[in-house]
Amino acid sequence: MGQLSVATSPQTRSDLSGNQQPLNNVLPLWAVAPGRTTLQVVTARHGAPDRVYQFAAEVRPLPRTCGPDGRAECPDDPAATYGLAFTYPADERARREAEAAEARRQAAERATASRARREAEVARDRLAVDFACRNWTFEGRGSADLVPDETCDDGQRTAFRYLGNRQVPSVFAVDASGAEQSVQAFARPANEPGLRGIWWIVPGVHRELRLRLPGGAVLAVYNRAYDPVGRNPGTGTMHPDVVRELAGQARR
Repeated sequence: MGQLSVATSPQTRSDLSGNQQPLNNVLPLWAVAPGRTTLQVVTARHGAPDRVYQFAAEVRPLPRTCGPDGRAECPDDPAATYGLAFTYPADERARREAEAAEARRQAAERATASRARREAEVARDRLAVDFACRNWTFEGRGSADLVPDETCDDGQRTAFRYLGNRQVPSVFAVDASGAEQSVQAFARPANEPGLRGIWWIVPGVHRELRLRLPGGAVLAVYNRAYDPVGRNPGTGTMHPDVVRELAGQARR
């Protein structure tokens, strides 16, 4: 009868660094004597039923030399089994589902972090401007090349945000008859370093503004939450940076 030696203690193998790693799911067998024998293997896993495997094993001695002159190297026996691995569809499916769930979780975390960074950048950019937007309800019609990255007003001024090195347009206020009047806009950095764009600020709030570029491109911008009263800047003028003083009360 053939004999097999079965490992009865946890086996290890060396990794590339020389560290011993446990072979948790490997059962080594060594041939001791040629012949036939049987083998029963029972595996246990926490939370799952035991699995029982029945094997009929035959240990065959291999010839040391082959060929007519006995000098050739003997090929491997095609009927021999040198390693046997089991795969379980349910386990593989559970593993793939767990990996997919982990990938989705990591993607969601990355998306959340990216969204938080963008929101922080927008908040920082808004704080870098010397006014606080109160109204973002604007619509546009016309050339897409002129559409700002952000449009708002603070009840006193209207601001268009342009990122990067985009060309800023000329601005015209439109009255009830449709006539245009040029408006003097001024630029402010869109963030502290001033590298990511500008705010193109127009004095006053307007029901309609038209943005124009050389070459004929035009964009009509409509304030859908237009407030004709606006917000009093408290300076006696329409601009918070300009203070009105009577000539007889001028500072000396």
